[in-house]
Amino acid sequence: MWTLVVDSGKHRGRQVQLKADTIVVGRSDDAQIRISSGEVSREHCTLLPTAHGVLVKDHGSRNGTLINDERITSQVLLAPGSTLTVGPMRFRLAKVVRTATRFSLPVEGMQKLSDDDIASWLTDDQIPLASDTTVIGGEAAATTGSESPAAAPAPKRWVPPASRAKFDSIAEEAADIIRRHREMLIAEAGPAETA
Repeated sequence: MWTLVVDSGKHRGRQVQLKADTIVVGRSDDAQIRISSGEVSREHCTLLPTAHGVLVKDHGSRNGTLINDERITSQVLLAPGSTLTVGPMRFRLAKVVRTATRFSLPVEGMQKLSDDDIASWLTDDQIPLASDTTVIGGEAAATTGSESPAAAPAPKRWVPPASRAKFDSIAEEAADIIRRHREMLIAEAGPAETA
C-alpha cells in the first residue's frame, strides 16, 4: 500500500494512505483527497496506485500538477521518494511496510483507535489535530479539518489518563500509550468479554 506524506507546511509528516483503486485529488466535495485552496481545481488530478508507484494524471488544472517540481502534461508514474505538488500541498510518496507485532489484543467487535485518538494522547490538550485536507474512501473514511454543520459529532471516548506528565524517552511514552489503549479496549468490551 502507498502513502503520501505531507512534505510542506504546518502538517508536515502527516500521512494519507491510498486505499482506493482510483483517488481524485481536488477541491470538490466528491474528491477522495480534498484540498481547500483556490489554487486547486475542483477535480485537479487522479492517482492510480500500482505495484511500482502511483500513476498521476492531471485533469487540465489551471495551476497544474507537479512531480519533482516539473509540471506534467500526461499520465506520469510517481515513484517512491518522489514529490507530488498540488496547489499549496506537497507530498512525498512512501510505501507502507507492514511489520509483525510482538503481541496482539483481542479486538473482535471493538472499535479501533483512530490516528486522532492516538495524536490527542500525545498532546497536552485533548483537541484532535486538524488540517485543510480531507481523506475519503478506502475501507473507512478518515476526515481531518472542519466538518460540515450537518455532520454528527463523534461520540466522546473514555481515555485513561497518562501515568505521568513527562516521560524520559519516547519508548516510555509509547509503552504508556499502549497501556492506555489496552485499558480503553477492556473498558469498552465490558465485563462479559474480559473474562
